[in-house]
Amino acid sequence: MKKIVVDSSSLITLSSNCLLKTMKGLKEKENISFIIPESVYKESVETPLKIKRFEFNAIKIRNAVRKGILEVVKTTPEIKKTMNELSSVTANLCSADGRLLTLINKGEAETLALMKETGARILLIDERTTRMLIEEPQNVMNFLEKRHQCSITFHKGQLDSFKNFFNEIQVIRSVELIALAYDDGSFEMEMEKSKEALEAALFAAKYSGCSVSANEIMEYMKTVKT
Repeated sequence: MKKIVVDSSSLITLSSNCLLKTMKGLKEKENISFIIPESVYKESVETPLKIKRFEFNAIKIRNAVRKGILEVVKTTPEIKKTMNELSSVTANLCSADGRLLTLINKGEAETLALMKETGARILLIDERTTRMLIEEPQNVMNFLEKRHQCSITFHKGQLDSFKNFFNEIQVIRSVELIALAYDDGSFEMEMEKSKEALEAALFAAKYSGCSVSANEIMEYMKTVKT
């Protein structure tokens, strides 16, 4: 069974757009196991259950766990050890005008540690900074300088240590998962199969926080035949 570790950013994107059934279809058709760490469950279910604005979305994710669409993996001593090691590396990864920046939060650190400890090779994450650190670390500096409007300094030794954590990992976003679901028919568990519905779903993911540009979506839509 193929394992995909899911970060809270992508999980919230998919659930807020009523696309959890597509994950069920992918689990069955593609033999995928969607797993999340305890911290992601807390971040996407336990905490928002107490906030009326986010309660309904939290209930949807909780139901997906209860139905077996998502599997919550408990924080073992091994995962905690790896998470602490990773947090130590990222805490000293870069600075803005001499001030250390926090690039990865606890949920993201545990998600990455879970990948390391379970041997999963695919990470589903919509958050841009973490994805860029894994895929394009050389471009993170420019991105952060634009975001913070100041000079960014990366500590090469720490960056090398971070990269050594994640060799040959594939990073995907919720839009790629939606595209896969469209191709294999899982999309139809939520919506009719049409280019209009697909494009609407991709833009809905974008406006829910997925780091994808409108141009990327439109270029992809040119390749979709039906």
